[in-house]
Amino acid sequence: MEKDNIHRLIQGYLKDPPVVIWGSGATIDYGLPSMSDLNNALKSQFPSFNKDNNNLEDELGEDKYKDTFPKMKTLIYETVKERDLKVLVDILNNPSKYEGNQGIRREHHA
Repeated sequence: MEKDNIHRLIQGYLKDPPVVIWGSGATIDYGLPSMSDLNNALKSQFPSFNKDNNNLEDELGEDKYKDTFPKMKTLIYETVKERDLKVLVDILNNPSKYEGNQGIRREHHA
């Protein structure tokens, strides 16, 4: 897709911007990670991460992660970014899947 086409596509999406409700799980249908996915990523990379706590926000708020929190934030960022880029490529290659009321795909991405 040419640069001008990409810009037109983006402008079309931004013409009527969506309301984003962060943390609601609304982006899961697009293939972005759920809180559970992020929790599992952290559990796999940080041995001290409490494997019994499924509440990511509560767990990350613990003082014991003060020194490792920057690395945890990076892992969360990279996990979201990887999936976000896949969605962007899909939008650019298949814009009709995301137009109008058909915007949300009812697929689960692992």
